[in-house]
Amino acid sequence: MLGRSLLRMVRSTFGRFLAIFAIIALGTGFFIGLRVAHDAMLVTADDYLSELSFGDFRLVSTLGLTEEDAESFRNEPGVLRAEGSVSTDALFASEGASDMAFHVHTILPDTNRLDVVKGRLPMADDEIVIDATYFGENWIGREVTVSAANDGDTKDLFAQSRFRVVGTVNSPEYINFERGSTKLGSGSVAGFAYVLAGAFDAEYYTEIWLTMADMPPAETDEYKDAAEAMEDGLKERLEERGRIRYASLKAEAEEKIGDAQSEIDDGWTQIADANTEIADARKKLADAAKELRDARKELDNGWAEYADGEAELADAAEELADARKELDDGWAEYNDGLADYEDGKKKYEDGLADYGEGKKKYEDGLAKYEDGLAEYEKGVREYEDGEAEADAALA
Repeated sequence: MLGRSLLRMVRSTFGRFLAIFAIIALGTGFFIGLRVAHDAMLVTADDYLSELSFGDFRLVSTLGLTEEDAESFRNEPGVLRAEGSVSTDALFASEGASDMAFHVHTILPDTNRLDVVKGRLPMADDEIVIDATYFGENWIGREVTVSAANDGDTKDLFAQSRFRVVGTVNSPEYINFERGSTKLGSGSVAGFAYVLAGAFDAEYYTEIWLTMADMPPAETDEYKDAAEAMEDGLKERLEERGRIRYASLKAEAEEKIGDAQSEIDDGWTQIADANTEIADARKKLADAAKELRDARKELDNGWAEYADGEAELADAAEELADARKELDDGWAEYNDGLADYEDGKKKYEDGLADYGEGKKKYEDGLAKYEDGLAEYEKGVREYEDGEAEADAALA
């Protein structure tokens, strides 16, 4: 009875029955498809991430990480690989395009390998590959530069300022279309980019990627459980490395402070020495100024004496001119007198000759006179004797 009623209802509403049956069949098929697709997608994702060696943990620290930190994690149980990396957000400029913000990463040897879509991977520090999702093959060969709009720390992080695009890639770090946001520019991220480690000029890593051994397939509950089981231990280890890093940076800073203090102390000593030298120099300068004033005074006196000397020299020159004139007059008088002298001398000599002749004549006459006188006296005596004889005879 019930069966016939159902059969009669189906017959009377056969179209509706078929529609409901189709909806149920479609829903069932869609549900079964989703169940199967989920497992297939998980397998595909795990294969893709495994092929590209996607890291299981990304460790970051506000103080940065070092190669010693990476080596420490390599020695942790269950860690297959630990690779340090540098990443940053940066604005890049390209001809014909406004500044674009990129998440820039280091290409690691064995972790997070890249899937090349067009072109090739970088082989030099000035080469770069960019996001294949948002940049096409036409970008290969173009030059991009680290924009001047970046802050100083970002620009200093790069060893190169110009890069040539050599390929477009997919990265296991970005398995969906979202690229996140940034504090740079408008806040929008144009895509990701990868460069060789030599393109960065950093003394520390910004992150360490860990690949764990014997992990379940990615994106499964087993994987999540395994990751959560390791997470606390890794956090503790990371905090321990952070304390070591802090102590190292503190010791380095204290050493630098000590060196700086020594330099400051040396500087103060140099300043004190310089002040002493300045004081000595000022004293020498004051002495020199006094000597200069004295010298100036002597110079002024010298100039006064020079002026007096010039006046005296002018007077002396005038006197010399007068004396010269007198000398010239004297020489003229001398020459005239010399002529008179020569004439007088000649006359003297002539007179002397005459005197000599006269003297000789005088002497000759004197001799004759004396001879005559002697004869005269003899004659007188003879006369007197004769007179006496005469008188005697007369007597």
